[in-house]
Amino acid sequence: MGKNALKSVSNDEIEAGLKIYGMNSFLDKSDFPHKVETENAIKLLGTKENLKHLIDSYDIKCRYNKISKATEISIRGVSYTVDNSENALLSELSSLCARNQLQRTLPQEYILPIADKDSYNPILDWIEAKPWDGVDRLTDFINTIVVPGDFEKIKHIYLNKWLMSAVAVLHNEGNLDYEGVLVFQGAQGIGKTRWLKNLLPEKLKTYIEDGALIEPRNKDTIFTACSHWIVEIGELDSTFKASDISDIKRFITKKTDKLRRPYAREDSLLPRRTVFFGSVNEKSFLKDKTGNRRFWVLPVENLFSTSR
Repeated sequence: MGKNALKSVSNDEIEAGLKIYGMNSFLDKSDFPHKVETENAIKLLGTKENLKHLIDSYDIKCRYNKISKATEISIRGVSYTVDNSENALLSELSSLCARNQLQRTLPQEYILPIADKDSYNPILDWIEAKPWDGVDRLTDFINTIVVPGDFEKIKHIYLNKWLMSAVAVLHNEGNLDYEGVLVFQGAQGIGKTRWLKNLLPEKLKTYIEDGALIEPRNKDTIFTACSHWIVEIGELDSTFKASDISDIKRFITKKTDKLRRPYAREDSLLPRRTVFFGSVNEKSFLKDKTGNRRFWVLPVENLFSTSR
């Protein structure tokens, strides 16, 4: 090699002999995949691969959550309040870069593609973690909803459609059509929101958003909606007063959402992995002359716990 040598080592070679360092340690410069060597020094290049080597060497976990649309960073022995965790952990990465003479801006540049390589779907993982034992529980589940006798048949149709949609959207990569919103119409206090929340175990309840006010022209409410698996549109009549019903119908049937996520420079086209649920007290809340087939309304008399 000449006096100045550019060295590049493959990720496979690095990972094969990867050493895990303590958080207060300095990494060995010679182990980084992309560097320029001179007789007196080693200069590290500001590449994605070098940041990935740093992350792996400190045993840091970076994952992309397909439901919350969040980049999740986990650093051994480091924790912050929920209020500041996301930004503070990114700052920790920047500090580790500076300690090892890499540009402090590398995490902001490359954290998204690195996390994307370790993407996961917490709801799909939960569903697939327990193989079906052959016992039919769907009928018992549907019977937790008490409706007038002449609505029994349509109750089964609506629940089956909604549940199949809820599972199907977990696989959505931007090409899935979504049909409608399951709506419980009934007296206040019968537990409509509680019934919904009990669909998931405690550790996953954050993936259900209750009482959301959907404004299709407001990007903040759109991001809140598309970063949960199930979104309850609380008191539908209030939502309809705040937004045009035709806008609502277009919004709930979209395949993707165009939004800018944290750390991203440009908007992303995010596949919709959300299903919608509605709750309302009044019977005559639908007043759309163009048709209401997007709203699967069940008059509910009583609800039993879905966790029984």
